[in-house]
Amino acid sequence: MENANAVRGLAFEKNVTKVTLLGLPNDVQSVSRVFDSLASRHINVDVIVQNVLDEAQTSLSFTIDQGALNETMDVLRESESYLKFQDLIIESKLAKVSIVGSGMASNPGVAAEMFHALARQNIKVKMISTSEIKVSTIIDEQNLLSALDVLHACNFPAC
Repeated sequence: MENANAVRGLAFEKNVTKVTLLGLPNDVQSVSRVFDSLASRHINVDVIVQNVLDEAQTSLSFTIDQGALNETMDVLRESESYLKFQDLIIESKLAKVSIVGSGMASNPGVAAEMFHALARQNIKVKMISTSEIKVSTIIDEQNLLSALDVLHACNFPAC
């Protein structure tokens, strides 16, 4: 049953903001220092992506609720010398769109079909998060309804 219905539903979230720290030291403590600083102020993070740039540097992006932006900026400014990042980029007016279903793990190509569907609508994916039962994408909030429409019309695993 689950194999025939790899995707059982869609989920979305508005008011998402992406925070990117560029030029973090590429050491074993760098990432934990960032999230310890945020956790100390009870700031929830969602999608997290790290990109190792070279042996010395890494970049770290994560999403927060738009309502937590001022507090997040305060924490990062206060912790800048401790965290040792070189630059900070904020991107607001984003949304998270997810396909959900316990059959996705046994259906190769479900994520590919999601990305094909979004591409057909010229919707740029800014971040991706996956688990065995969910694929989430961060997109511009202005494209949220189009993304939901095109994904709802899909007949996964091949739409």
